[in-house]
Amino acid sequence: MFIFPLPLLLLSVSLAQLPGRNLADFGPPGQQLNEDARCLAVYHPNCSEETAETLGMEALALPGWWLQDLQNSQDSAQTAAEWHAQGVFTAPVFRDPHGHWAAPSATVLLRLDAGTEIPALVQEAPEVLAVEPWGGFEHAFKIRLKILDGRQVMDWAWQLGSQPGVLASEPDVLFSGHSNYVPTDPNYGSQWFHDDPDGDLDTPDAWEYTRGDPQIMVGIIDVGVELDHPDLNTVPGADLTSDGPGDGSPVNNCDNHGTPVAGVVSMRMNNGVGGSGVAPDSPSMPLRTFISTVSCNGGWNSFASWTVNALAYAESQGVRVSNNSNWYGFTSSTIDQKYDDTRTNGMVHFGIAGNGASATVVYPGSLPSVNALAAMDSNGNRASFSSWGPGLAFSGPGQDIYTTDRQGIQGWTGSDFTFAWGTSFASPCAAGIAAMLLSIDRTLTPAQVESFMQAGCVDLGAPGYDTDYGWGYVNAMNSLQQLGSLQETMILRGPTSILAGTMGTWDWLNGPPNGNCKVLYGNNIGPTILMGHEFNIGLPFTQGPLQTLDMNGAASLSATVPSSMAGTTLLIEVGAMDGSGTVYDSNLLFLSIQ
Repeated sequence: MFIFPLPLLLLSVSLAQLPGRNLADFGPPGQQLNEDARCLAVYHPNCSEETAETLGMEALALPGWWLQDLQNSQDSAQTAAEWHAQGVFTAPVFRDPHGHWAAPSATVLLRLDAGTEIPALVQEAPEVLAVEPWGGFEHAFKIRLKILDGRQVMDWAWQLGSQPGVLASEPDVLFSGHSNYVPTDPNYGSQWFHDDPDGDLDTPDAWEYTRGDPQIMVGIIDVGVELDHPDLNTVPGADLTSDGPGDGSPVNNCDNHGTPVAGVVSMRMNNGVGGSGVAPDSPSMPLRTFISTVSCNGGWNSFASWTVNALAYAESQGVRVSNNSNWYGFTSSTIDQKYDDTRTNGMVHFGIAGNGASATVVYPGSLPSVNALAAMDSNGNRASFSSWGPGLAFSGPGQDIYTTDRQGIQGWTGSDFTFAWGTSFASPCAAGIAAMLLSIDRTLTPAQVESFMQAGCVDLGAPGYDTDYGWGYVNAMNSLQQLGSLQETMILRGPTSILAGTMGTWDWLNGPPNGNCKVLYGNNIGPTILMGHEFNIGLPFTQGPLQTLDMNGAASLSATVPSSMAGTTLLIEVGAMDGSGTVYDSNLLFLSIQ
């Protein structure tokens, strides 16, 4: 919805003299971006391939965008001026030390302090085409400009950022990045990472307590995830790119990276196909945020706003865990803020350290709100390709990882499954453990999930935290044990969705050896006192009817759900007390009745 439209008029503007801006001026301190004087970003949707080839232009994955290779640095200003005379937008190109590029577009992303009106510079400027709310922020706007020169866009954004009440003002940057993977021979190896004496996740032990939950979704920020893969537990997501709207499925032939990443979390269990994910009952939701380059080399193109929109969409859908197994070529204060905001609102985030074999964690895994993973091999050593360094959160399996592949000739191997290497596959291991924790107790905050995972790590390197391994090797079973002594915390298991009028069976582990269990259940029930212990059932719900069922020593319950309860949600918890007065209680199970 446009707040106010302005007449369409392409022009260059004359601003007060400001220092020449670098995209690094708009991001967090410390990022390194140097202008590539022999390259120009060009937005020309109508340019023919013949003209582009003549002018040395390479098509990007972003529709209408090109990178033009200039013969020498003196050509840059002249070439830009020639394009501007034709009404074509150009922008300088900046590169990081790894060769990733970034360039400003003609759109500025603005965030204002609460109570601040849109500055007069925006409302009165003739170079403003339109303003619209965006990104799920309060007081945030996307400003589309009629400026043809990306340098002037940067200056304009910088000048806007100096206005009172402006929290951030930066160009919506188009940029390149890479997924971090190394696919290998599909005919050897197995899923060693679940249970291996030299280093593993101990998932088989943890599966005795939970295998995830259909309500605890993991958002996969990537190039798309194949929704119809027979061994992949998914729910439809969204395409946040210019190819959208869509459900988050891959679009082009090179959109291969997201399906293997999702498989590490959500490969189905006990279905006679492939292997198993870390949290097989927690579905992956694809958030297609990048468009793969047609060379199929693992590279992609994107805009900064697409990542923000992906996080906003995930939050709107109730996603509790996000995974971004990608390496950006620049940093953005707006992306930083969205990661912070969604973490504050209950989403725990995971990313990668990178495959550069260096002591630098890549962005956005380097953010304090994102847990970055280094990769380990099957011998318990850090993989030779894995990066490490300040900001590293955890280490996890990242070599010879058996997972899902896109089906048929579209995938890496043509066999529907693949063995892959990379920190890209360590990160979803940790995301799966977070989903397991939240499946047992969905009231956990991101800080609590991270704390339990830190305490559950197998320590490596120097005692405690270190920048070589972070908190250590992530471990599913150890992390679950941090929820409380399993001698005093019962685990309630069973279906979380059922058809009305049918029978379901639930059981629980770790009840008292000499104590009778009681099952508490009801619709919209609030806190209650039972056996002198407060059971905080359904705190977000209003007080309502509560039923208590005495189990007479049994450790399971089979019951038929009445047909009259169709369309409702039943909350179930188990409590008990042993002879010494120690109280045992379980996780809260939300049963959706269809």
